[in-house]
Amino acid sequence: MKFGEFPIEEALGHILAHSLKIDDFRISKGTIISREHIARLKDLDQKTLTVAILEETDLGEDAAAEQIGAAFHSTNILVTSPVAGRVNLIADQDGVLVIDRDQIDAFNDVDETITIATLAPFARVQKGMLLATIKIIPYGVSKDYLAQAVACVSDKTVTIAKFKPDQCDVILTETKGFKQSLLKKGEAVLTERLRPLQLSVCSTQIVDHDIESVTQAISNCTTDKIFVLGASATSDRSDVIPSAVVQSGGDIIRFGMPVDPGNLLMLAENGAQKIVGMPGCVRSPALNGADWVLERLAAEVEITNKDIANMGVGGLLKEITQRPMPRATPKSRAKGICAIVLAAGASRRMGDDDKLFKLIDGEPLLRRSVMQITKADINSCLVVVRKITDAHKAALEGLNVQLIEAPEASLGMSASMRAGVLAAGPNTKAFLICLADMPDITDSHINKIMAAHDPDHDRNIIRPKTPAGKYGHPVLFDGKFYEDMASIDGDVGAKSVIQSASDEVYDLVLDEAIITDLDTPQAWSEWLKRSG
Repeated sequence: MKFGEFPIEEALGHILAHSLKIDDFRISKGTIISREHIARLKDLDQKTLTVAILEETDLGEDAAAEQIGAAFHSTNILVTSPVAGRVNLIADQDGVLVIDRDQIDAFNDVDETITIATLAPFARVQKGMLLATIKIIPYGVSKDYLAQAVACVSDKTVTIAKFKPDQCDVILTETKGFKQSLLKKGEAVLTERLRPLQLSVCSTQIVDHDIESVTQAISNCTTDKIFVLGASATSDRSDVIPSAVVQSGGDIIRFGMPVDPGNLLMLAENGAQKIVGMPGCVRSPALNGADWVLERLAAEVEITNKDIANMGVGGLLKEITQRPMPRATPKSRAKGICAIVLAAGASRRMGDDDKLFKLIDGEPLLRRSVMQITKADINSCLVVVRKITDAHKAALEGLNVQLIEAPEASLGMSASMRAGVLAAGPNTKAFLICLADMPDITDSHINKIMAAHDPDHDRNIIRPKTPAGKYGHPVLFDGKFYEDMASIDGDVGAKSVIQSASDEVYDLVLDEAIITDLDTPQAWSEWLKRSG
């Protein structure tokens, strides 16, 4: 392929390399230059064009991408139509993505003009999810290189191992004084974790946490997948659950994973049965190392000692709030309560008005809200905005607050919350998540929420609700949730954190102020009528 700047007459029938706009005349890049284009450009006194000229040994980008895509098409992978030299591979079923890394590397090594990018090997995928994208970099590619790239592709290069409907047995152990609520939560969360993997629970046994009881429970199981969640964490190959597996005739494939959460997982087998000793973190619905093992078992993808050993690089590394001795700073060293005011919304529902700068009794809503927060017994206050402006500075002048930018705020509320939590830091005693458009929240509401915070009695999340049962804001999170809060995404706030620590949530009944926000013209009008 030839590429360069040519006299305009020589561009006929070739591919425009860069979009061109002269006055009101525009030609998009990739367009085949016609006689009409040339005539119009001459009228505009354009002398040259930068074009790509395909030779007989070349194939155009779309035709080349389509040909490569056809090589990847299978019963469980769909291929999109080519656009600008690109085709995508789309999952046509749920399962685990299996990739032959050597074949992908060989494909990408044929020539720099031909590329494929994929998700990570063994990623869990859902129907409709993007698996890979194939891109022809220039406007055309050598047919010889194209043939070499296609030759690298087999029916094993990119595949989906489908989750197959199956049954499993669950064993839960308990010790003296073990909370029944933890047993119920462990069973419920584990069952929900298995459901999308097409695994249904055939039987659940609750037994004492000793070798003999667990051994007997294993012998009672009738399926080839057994999941054991112990009341106490497994600390050694000679601990209760591994010893019970060996006593029942099984072999330990692997104890311990190079991921966190999920270190204390055990994988074993007894004939055709696979036995997984679960880490305690599976009581939380948050992602952990056990998920990677369960997904492969459900998709009948082989998993070996070495496979688990290889999960360390790029694997999980996250604090677990439920662990008895977290890595984070002990409470004795924790700093005070930090209020994080979320003020980075686009205010789209208000039309042309920015609700935070609308006046109430002569002052902006933003100042009114933040002033009440700073009157409370907090230790610091961070106001998170999309971009710091003079208007923000003026509205908050004289208040003891710090403005924090959240450049990714358009991605959702969680991006703003994440920016605030990261700015507060891991040594914070508690995070008070506040909204900036709640005119009736006072320092009294905030002090009541903070007073309800009691880690010694598992009141680590304080969630206000009205007498009618509607949840509102502000919401307080103990500092031990720092890593969970710093890694949330989407536009649902911290719901996932609340769900994963439901036993530590205390619902505090307060008045309607906790659900009164002014985010539409109608809400403003109604509030003004009520407030006189």
